[in-house]
Amino acid sequence: MDRLSLALFNNHISGFLCSGTISEFIDTVGAANNIAPIFVMLLSQYVLREAVGPLGWFGFLSGFTGVVVLLQPGTDAFSLWAGLPIIGAEFYAVAHITTRAKCKNVPLAAMSLSLNLTMLLVGLFVSTLLVLLNTQGDVAEAYPYIFGLWSNLGIADWLVLELLAAFAIVIGILLAGAYQAAPPS
Repeated sequence: MDRLSLALFNNHISGFLCSGTISEFIDTVGAANNIAPIFVMLLSQYVLREAVGPLGWFGFLSGFTGVVVLLQPGTDAFSLWAGLPIIGAEFYAVAHITTRAKCKNVPLAAMSLSLNLTMLLVGLFVSTLLVLLNTQGDVAEAYPYIFGLWSNLGIADWLVLELLAAFAIVIGILLAGAYQAAPPS
């Protein structure tokens, strides 16, 4: 059962990462990602049967109101791209709940390793897919950061990437530990 839980954890995290990958509207992505704790609270109440107090419901209402104000649905400022990070936020919440409910006994290092290997594999898959698509024309010009060529990396760039990788490992361990231990409200 632990392996199944770990696989579910990885699937939800990779879904979270993939759903927010392609978007040119950074402000929309940021606003939509702020809804993740709201999904965590709702899922905790209905799936794990954890009680949410009045302060938690106040946080829910104020957070939801803030996301609606930032996204401005029904106006020209709203974009359908906002749906991708909202789906990602749902996956994030499911990963949190799955970890709390099913992965309490899984070692943190194993969860972090599994998460980072999943991100590596998903990244390699998407990169390979983008190379095979060989997209050109208007789409490639509209999204040069996705379909453009990679720049050459120097020593300093590799050192920064190694530092970021170390941060990702530490954050993965700490985040998994927080998911295992901390209540959502």
